[in-house]
Amino acid sequence: MKPYSKKLREKVISLYRQGETTTSICAMSLGPHKDTIRLWIKKEGITRTPTVITNAIEKKVEAVYKSGATMSETASQCEISFGSVQKIIHKTGIARSRSGEDAWNWTGGRDMPDYKARKSAAYRDWRNAVLTRDGWACQQCGDVGQNKLHSHHILSFKKYQTERFNEKNGITLCGVCHRKLHTITKSIAS
Repeated sequence: MKPYSKKLREKVISLYRQGETTTSICAMSLGPHKDTIRLWIKKEGITRTPTVITNAIEKKVEAVYKSGATMSETASQCEISFGSVQKIIHKTGIARSRSGEDAWNWTGGRDMPDYKARKSAAYRDWRNAVLTRDGWACQQCGDVGQNKLHSHHILSFKKYQTERFNEKNGITLCGVCHRKLHTITKSIAS
């Protein structure tokens, strides 16, 4: 533990005894880690009191958070703990969504036509027709069901939309041969 002056320790304990501060606020404004402050308070025999969240604090948190500040920034500006900010935000129902369009990794959703086409009944029928035609065996190595069988589009699924469900545009490959084919195709393309 980092050595702090006796004067600083006494100041923190005095403020805490008077109920004018919390361990988090002391840590942010005076420097010692909040666990260090809790240790000092415990040694003095002072029992910890939870932060009383008043309507004024709730309104301030709402205003700061709604202005676009993060929870950490809101905690600093409102001089309350991060946990208290979390409680207020979730209690008042103003928590920002982290799913759908508000998620950090949103790429436009799965409404894309290619995705829908791959999930369609026509795609399932095409896949089954190709597998049946090829005798449920890999046309490259002859493997019969050892690896998961794939129905590969000879002409690109994305580029040749009119040929997507044409049985002649498919070939059955095992997973290993399918990966090899795409690795070769990628290296040729680049």
